[in-house]
Amino acid sequence: MEAKPIKMSFWLRPLQFEGTKMHANVLLMCKLMLLLIIAHHFFDKIEDPFIPFLKPMDWFHNVPGLFEYTLKIAFIIFSFGLFFNFKVRTSAIALGTIILLVLLASKPYFNNHTFIIGCALFLAGLTNNKQPPYLLIYQIALVYLGASINKMFDPEWWSGAFMHTWLNDARENPIYITVANWLPSMTLAKFLSWVAMATEFLIGITLLIKKYRTKSIWFIILFHFLLFSLTSFR
Repeated sequence: MEAKPIKMSFWLRPLQFEGTKMHANVLLMCKLMLLLIIAHHFFDKIEDPFIPFLKPMDWFHNVPGLFEYTLKIAFIIFSFGLFFNFKVRTSAIALGTIILLVLLASKPYFNNHTFIIGCALFLAGLTNNKQPPYLLIYQIALVYLGASINKMFDPEWWSGAFMHTWLNDARENPIYITVANWLPSMTLAKFLSWVAMATEFLIGITLLIKKYRTKSIWFIILFHFLLFSLTSFR
């Protein structure tokens, strides 16, 4: 009598993305973002509040370790839940909330990238597999539109001063320095600054238009690949 193969339970397969209450690509995104912040030692940054954005958080100093260990235990539990497809929406919302709480609890740890990941995980948990993930689309569009508009109100981006200081002085990028020396002063810096502002604004707009959304995603990948290369993989 031939033995039946033992089937691994669905929620024990971390590489399984179909069949949950999330779209497969949204679940994949969540798992990749979680791996990213773990690789960047986010777990070690979960500590009791230190110069919090919200003053009431100072109350946790009355019970040392309560804030830190509660969030660390919750982070571990919901990370396993997300990776092993158990209550993926709840896990994503919980992880997003934990990340946001950690950032709000300590001003020195705050950075835009981790904040965006926290928001994305939270919003991903609010999506379902029946409708497009509109909340995530709006968030990404807001990030690019916000970045572009913020630069538009900064004179140093129009003059090229920020770009020149960043690539010439801070990064000492050899490609930028070589090409910039061939051209009149600040010409390349202005060109790159204006292209960056226009590109981010265009991405933000096209993400909101269904007809151009897929092309916009590919354009984002190309845009950041070029930035990544230009800044010497920093």
